[in-house]
Formats: sequence, C-alpha cells, structure tokens
Amino acid sequence: MFLVLTICGLSALYVAMPIGIKKIISVLSLTPQEKMATYKEITQLKQELEQVSITENFATHARIQRKINKLEAELQKEMSSNNSQYLTIKYTAFIISKLIVGILLLCCTLYYRYTPVITFPEQFCFSPLEKIISFPIGQPGIISTPMWIIISNAIVNSLVIQYNLIEEQ
Repeated sequence: MFLVLTICGLSALYVAMPIGIKKIISVLSLTPQEKMATYKEITQLKQELEQVSITENFATHARIQRKINKLEAELQKEMSSNNSQYLTIKYTAFIISKLIVGILLLCCTLYYRYTPVITFPEQFCFSPLEKIISFPIGQPGIISTPMWIIISNAIVNSLVIQYNLIEEQ
C-alpha cells in the first residue's frame, strides 16, 4: 500500500508541479517600492500636465511631457528586465523540480522493480499484455512497479488534460 500511494503521489506531484511553482514565484516577485514610487510620480505628472494649458505654457507642458516619457521608458526597461528574470527563475525551478521528482520515480523503479504492486487472483487473465504488465517479474496476474508508474502517470496526465487543470506553459 505504501508503494502504491508513494508512486501515485509522485506521479500527481510530477504533473501538478507547474501550478505550485507559478504561485510561489508570483508571490515572491511582488512590485518593489521603487516601481511604485515611479508609478505615483507618473500619475502626479499626468495630473499636473492636465492642469497646464499647451497654448499658454508650451515650455512647461513640453518639459512635463518629457519627464513623463523618460519615466515611462525607465519603467518599461525595468519591466522587461524583470520579465526575463521571472521567466528564468520560473523555468529553472520548473526543470529542477521535475528533475527531482523524476529521480525519485527512477529510484522507486530501481529499488522496487522486482516487487509486485498488485497481485491478482489466478482467474484474472491479462492474456496479450500479461508479460508487459508484469515486466521485469514475469509472473502472471502481477502488476510490477515500473508498469504501475507508467499507468499512474498516464492516468494523472489524462485527468489533467480532461479537466484542464494546468494551463499551457
């Protein structure tokens, strides 16, 4: 029972991990105070720009507009750099976590490869697939650990696709 639950849990974790990674990274990459100050300054300058008449005070209007353009350009540059950092962190965490769970599944496969996960009574006949399902043990009526991992991953993947649980990367 331990082996069944471990493999099913690791399979679910392997498939559902992008959701957790995305939520953790979005919490960690909150808007810094400097960016908020720049937003406030742009808002103040836009309000000030609305109060200045372009026909009466063109020089003041142009100066304020240049300040707004400069601040927006700086903000855009910072946002693009933050986006590239966000994507780098996201995909690195995604790859590392998938690698860790994959290694754990591989260790389970290697350690328990000759241990049957489920043993069926003699009356059950998986006739054409019997050797494949029981590989590497080879006894009839047995589902081996490697095949159980493959079956668990297939079921979890099909559930995720059917219920649209994970959006595309």
